[in-house]
Amino acid sequence: MLATRAKYPDCVPPMVICGHQFAMISQSQGALREYLEAYKLQPDNPLINLCVGTSFINLALGFRVNNKNQCVLQGFAFLHNYQRLCNSNQESNYNLARAYQHVGLVHLAVIYYEKVLAHYEEDHPIPRLPNEDATFVSEIQPELVNCGHCDLRKEAAYNLHLIYKNSGAVDLARQILKDYCNT
Repeated sequence: MLATRAKYPDCVPPMVICGHQFAMISQSQGALREYLEAYKLQPDNPLINLCVGTSFINLALGFRVNNKNQCVLQGFAFLHNYQRLCNSNQESNYNLARAYQHVGLVHLAVIYYEKVLAHYEEDHPIPRLPNEDATFVSEIQPELVNCGHCDLRKEAAYNLHLIYKNSGAVDLARQILKDYCNT
């Protein structure tokens, strides 16, 4: 991938892929460098803003940064820009809540998880690959046949329940699970 990156220095997909490769091996500085190069070329791309924001936060949570607060603020600036570019959809609210929860700002995470719970998103079937056997999934896990990956309310409810449980609000945590995670 580095050869492709060198051959096409202004091509965004190899930049993002290289950034992902750096992120996978926990090299936040390398990932951030690649994502910022992509951001220079496509500043209004929601995926790139998400990647830059999460890289800044991961960098801040590491041990080699002098000004962690500045990195966290820059990360959330990019994440809020990502949210704006996505028109505050359910996915962007969920990702913002996860970031706040990740850095320990759970009082802000609760706000965005509640926005996710208030926003209904229709589930769509999981797309099949062209050569995939249609009966394969139904034989292994029949409950997943009509399940999709668009509605994030169950995931948000689970994370919100963890926040409530850790704060001592066990009854509220149980109620959230009962309301959103029982199907």
